[in-house]
Amino acid sequence: PGSERRAETRVSRANESESTVAAVASLAAAEAAATLAAKGSVFADKDALAAAVVLVASFFADPRGGKALLTHADAHAGAMLQALCALAGAAGEETEKDSGILASMEVRETALEALVAATSLPFSAVYPHRRVVAAAATAALDDPKRRVRRAAARCREVWLALDAKS
Repeated sequence: PGSERRAETRVSRANESESTVAAVASLAAAEAAATLAAKGSVFADKDALAAAVVLVASFFADPRGGKALLTHADAHAGAMLQALCALAGAAGEETEKDSGILASMEVRETALEALVAATSLPFSAVYPHRRVVAAAATAALDDPKRRVRRAAARCREVWLALDAKS
């Protein structure tokens, strides 16, 4: 019985550790995306930005990633949502010169899709950010690309429905 209990404790600690690492990795990816998007940054790179946003989006969409983030959602959801909002609301190629953010069509669309997937996080973690996300989605409705506008409409619809739940 003692060895079984120790094995269960080790498995439990490993799962907690894995969960913590996954949550920190997703937060780091969101912060990295913000750094990669900064136009004046030495690290500005469109391809790396696209990869970071895809990583964050897949983390939200994957059930295992969602489980890992449940533990740390209240602490880290805000930073990830703000980074995704900044990328999603980046106005398009025509105004890239003014926005200070490098965001291709794929990055903006994926950021909006990640925001939709983020609604699967606990209500207490996402509810405080509902208006900021809805505003970013509304701003993206004026995007020159149809795919981005479609993703923005879906994102806005989901987040406004979340507001109606309250």
